[in-house]
Order: sequence, then C-alpha cells, then structure tokens
Amino acid sequence: MITQRTPVRQLRSERTRKRLLDATIACLVKYGYARTNPLRVAAEAGVTRGAVLHHFRDGPDLIRGTIIELQEKRLRALGRVTAIDPAQVGAIMRTYWDQLSTPTAIAFEEIRHAARTDAALAAVLKPLEEEYQARWDVRAVDIFADWQSDPERFELAITLAQTVLEGLALRNRSGLANDHVVELMLNHLEQQIIDLHPRLGGRKG
Repeated sequence: MITQRTPVRQLRSERTRKRLLDATIACLVKYGYARTNPLRVAAEAGVTRGAVLHHFRDGPDLIRGTIIELQEKRLRALGRVTAIDPAQVGAIMRTYWDQLSTPTAIAFEEIRHAARTDAALAAVLKPLEEEYQARWDVRAVDIFADWQSDPERFELAITLAQTVLEGLALRNRSGLANDHVVELMLNHLEQQIIDLHPRLGGRKG
C-alpha cells in the first residue's frame, strides 16, 4: 500500500545509502582498501553498523556498490569535457589530470590495485570495468567527434594520454614528481596528442 509517507521514507533511504557510499570512498582514500570495512564506514558516515547492513549484505556487497558509484562519478566527470572546445587539447587533458587527484580517482585506484591480488574482488571489478569501458566508448564518439576519421590514431591518443597521466598521478601522489616535472610532462604530452590529431596535427609518415 502506497501512503504519503512512502516517498519520504524512500528518499531517506536513498540519502542514507548515498551517505554510506560516500563514506566508503572517504575510507578508501584515508585508510586504503585493506582497512576499509563496514564498521569503519559506519563510523565515517555517523551511523550504526546495522544501518550499513540494512543497505548492503556484507563488506563485499558494500564494495560492489561503491565501485558502481565510482563508475558513475567517472562518467559524469567525463561529461564535463563536452563543454570544452574539442580543439583545446591542453584544456581537455588538464581537465582529466585534475580529475585524477579527486577522491573518486584515488579510491578507484585503491580498489584496482587491491584486485591484483584479491581474486574475489577482481571477479567483481572486471565486469563492471568492462561495462564502464563500453559506456565510455559510446560517449567518446560524441565528445571526440574530430577524431572519428582516424580511429587508430584516436585509440593511440587515448591510450597514450591515460597511461601517461595515470602513471604521472601515481608518481605525484608518492612525491616522486614535483610541480615542475608535472608541467613539463603535461606540455610534452599535449604536443604529442596534437601531433596525432587528424585535423590539428595532420598525418605524418
């Protein structure tokens, strides 16, 4: 039976669930994957452990929900690129660079790193990563329309940018790359991407 109170209860429940997911992300950033558990998440969210278990069956279910939330956040972040002129390669690249220092990126990297030696986590992460990649590919066609005349160069450019920027972000968080080195790398990478661009850099070779 639907009552006037039902929407309020549902809204409250959704807010609590979102609060728990945000708290899990915060714990992943603060404590790492190995030390993130329902009890610590409950403390971070300011709720009881029972409240966590009301929304998530157990720790693995909480992590699965968090991965899905992180993927949605990553896709929303990608959507912000649509406001940038596709010819502004540097602006697009720096927008992605800025996103790599957000809690979303750091928490996801924690999970990805842990999955290397955690078979159960890897089994959860792999299909969700594949789903994310499929959705990303669809969005990328619209966002990077200029590149669609040369899909091989587009794939190379995307792989190059992701590999360099994600690796640089890891070094930066570890204190192995200072601001000067980061800026040099960003400028160099921008020129490499422009050189690959079918319109801005033209075809070489």
